[in-house]
Amino acid sequence: IKLMIELKSTGHEIELEKKTVELISQLGMEKQCIIASMDHDILKRVKALAPEITTAYIAAVALGDFYDMEGVDVYSIEASFVTARVVDILNYYEKPLFAWTANTEASIKRLIELEVDSI
Repeated sequence: IKLMIELKSTGHEIELEKKTVELISQLGMEKQCIIASMDHDILKRVKALAPEITTAYIAAVALGDFYDMEGVDVYSIEASFVTARVVDILNYYEKPLFAWTANTEASIKRLIELEVDSI
């Protein structure tokens, strides 16, 4: 299985990325973990520490040109913003797309039809 670990910045954490990467490495789980965040700077710091760990940028909205962000391997977008255009663009950049908050059968079916990589 893959474990997605979301890192959230509160302004009070000390070496959050470093401690998380060290723990993942100590357990030999670099290929089993994805570090996710809504904070792009956190993901860039993770990549600087451990380029082999997959990172996911969490977006509550999918607006603008954010599809090729430095240090981002996967995009995790709120389900209502996942469209065929978003899927096509991320496929072009060869970036997997995860969708979240799919709480109805209709929403889940729509995302399956759009061929997202994970729900």
